[in-house]
Amino acid sequence: MAANNLSWVKNYIKKNLRSQFQFKVALATQLIGMIIEDVLLLFFWYMFFEIQPEVYGWKFTDLAFLYALVTVGFGLANAFFGNCTRIASIVYTGELDYYLSMPTPTLLHLLISRSSISAWGDILFGVLIFILIVPITVTNMVVFIGGAMISAMTFVSFAVITGSVSFFVPRGELISRQFMSIFFGLSMYPTDIFPVWVKVMTFTILPAAFLGAAQVKAVSMQSFPLYLIIVFIPAILLILSIKLFYYGLKRYESGSHPFYKL
Repeated sequence: MAANNLSWVKNYIKKNLRSQFQFKVALATQLIGMIIEDVLLLFFWYMFFEIQPEVYGWKFTDLAFLYALVTVGFGLANAFFGNCTRIASIVYTGELDYYLSMPTPTLLHLLISRSSISAWGDILFGVLIFILIVPITVTNMVVFIGGAMISAMTFVSFAVITGSVSFFVPRGELISRQFMSIFFGLSMYPTDIFPVWVKVMTFTILPAAFLGAAQVKAVSMQSFPLYLIIVFIPAILLILSIKLFYYGLKRYESGSHPFYKL
């Protein structure tokens, strides 16, 4: 069964990639647009660090590393699990019925059935700034590869959790959108600039630190315990997201959910 699922996922991803790369002009346009947007954001920080070379121990190369991890993680999440941010809307509109009718894992099928073209621009941008700005060391390369996957896993897991709110709350997509916006916004800043209560929140309720800041901090501190936390918390978050989705799915399948009759 596991081998069949793996083969099915690989074929689905190949199909998504083929469909995207068929429209080369649209792909190129969206890639360029996304890269320009990311470059402008990074340029703002470059100008800032020209005036103030170090902020709370963070230098421009550290921030570039943070951006590389977040953009690649975000890109991977949306390139391969493109429906992760649309779960609440899919649940509310009843589109989930389509996935329930298929003999495939519902959550996995839902996540991989869509792919974002612009996400490839984020991936390309993240790789480029890592190569061009971040010091290339064995440690940095290992953290970049592993950290990008952790970042993607954290993003998808949190998106599933917030999306599952729609099983329990009317118009849950509005709540999901707000939480995802705050979550991603926090991930683009070094955690050390925040007040203590916000910093704690980025490691717990809104685990934005695991998209990039925690990895960069672990490298600068050479902290093995922090590395363990970086692996452990996102893994727990993934398990929690799956459990919550399927718990909510039982409520959806019951046919008595009042929110779908509004």
